[in-house]
Amino acid sequence: MYDSGMPKLIGDKPLTQAERTKRWREKHPERAKQVQQSYNERHPERRKEIVRAYYKRNTASENARAIAWRNANLEKSREHRRKSHYKNYEKDIFRMAVRRSKEKEFLVIDKDKRRIMSKPCAHCGSNQNLHLDHIIPLARGGNHSVGNLQMLCARCNHSKNAKVMTEWRMWLNKKA
Repeated sequence: MYDSGMPKLIGDKPLTQAERTKRWREKHPERAKQVQQSYNERHPERRKEIVRAYYKRNTASENARAIAWRNANLEKSREHRRKSHYKNYEKDIFRMAVRRSKEKEFLVIDKDKRRIMSKPCAHCGSNQNLHLDHIIPLARGGNHSVGNLQMLCARCNHSKNAKVMTEWRMWLNKKA
């Protein structure tokens, strides 16, 4: 066994393995970093477990640290978010829709649905091929509630798409 040049005792007590390792790391920081990186590359699953456990124990402090970094580096944060959004566009849209749906859960009972569905198209008055439409679209933050539902014929509903009623009417006036 080689001699690392490190003391073997603290006073008259022998050093523990942890204390010897700590002192060696302090004395050889670059080599310690290389050894740690090598270990992480050889054992990626173990590293993930360690990181997950750390974040689970320190969730509040890690969230606070992330928020502080984000506030100090707004441009970097925005650029990272943009790249991430375009890289995982479908996942991101789905994640946002799920989050919105969990935040706002409304129940539309059959009686209200029948009352709304008995009306003609809210724009042109047609009774043919009617669709249930959200006045403020779900994609724009609208609720699935009685006050946000109306009937539109298929033609009006498809041209309205994800526009709010006022936007859609302005769009129709410009088009005409």
